[in-house]
Amino acid sequence: MARTNVLLAVSGSPLDVDLVRLACNVASQLKGKLYVVHVLEVPRTLAIDASMSEESKQADIILTHVEDAAAKAKCSLESEIIQARDVAQTLVDEAEDRQVGLIILGMQRREKFGKFYLGTTIPAVLASARCRVWIIREGLDEQGLPPLRG
Repeated sequence: MARTNVLLAVSGSPLDVDLVRLACNVASQLKGKLYVVHVLEVPRTLAIDASMSEESKQADIILTHVEDAAAKAKCSLESEIIQARDVAQTLVDEAEDRQVGLIILGMQRREKFGKFYLGTTIPAVLASARCRVWIIREGLDEQGLPPLRG
């Protein structure tokens, strides 16, 4: 059975609005549901269910922004904030639980020690996800470029 649902991870990046438009389009074409998650990474020094009020407020703002963009695109989605120790494993688990056929992740261009750096989440999702994974990296110079059209 084909998995038609799409999982989009958002982080508060300027790329999130473009990603939600793209994810809406893909979910619509697949006739599947769009799930949007923001994972709050809980430090090991705190209990997993610790109150992270400031981070939660920021996550609410991020999801509201994404939901507004989806509404403008006439797209419905389910959004959720999840507190977890490991962002990558949480995304992989969510994809399995929700019968997702595609995970979409955005990334900002970063360098570490003067070299391009993927971070830890993206390689871990790529290694563990059973479904397709799309990584969308922002351009080197996003100014002056039209937004992505899904």
